[in-house]
Amino acid sequence: MKSIINMAWMHLTLIFQDRATYGLGLGVPVVLMTILSLAISEGNFVSTIPVDIVDQDQSGFSTEFIDILRQTASSGDSDALVFCVYGTAEIPDGCGFNSEEAFENIGADRLTNQNVAAAVIIPTGFGAAL
Repeated sequence: MKSIINMAWMHLTLIFQDRATYGLGLGVPVVLMTILSLAISEGNFVSTIPVDIVDQDQSGFSTEFIDILRQTASSGDSDALVFCVYGTAEIPDGCGFNSEEAFENIGADRLTNQNVAAAVIIPTGFGAAL
């Protein structure tokens, strides 16, 4: 135990002797926290992250999978993830499309224009493969 304390003391004395290391050790965290706080306070904070879900299987397993995704996203303190499921009557307001539109028509444009963060495609046969 004494050797560990001696090694720690030696490292601390070396750190405090070198002013550059001492300055960087204290200065870099302060600068980074200032930059991050300015970035968040300027209104660049993302409040919602839309994710498109295409259920091509329409099975009980795929519906259960989508429900698990929704429960996982809403289990935290914030509702940052918004799941936009194509072909359903209940589409959240943040999705930007109506229930009649198909992913094949607008999905690629939504991904290219970065209107959506990701697209989860549940292929036909998903339920049978489980």
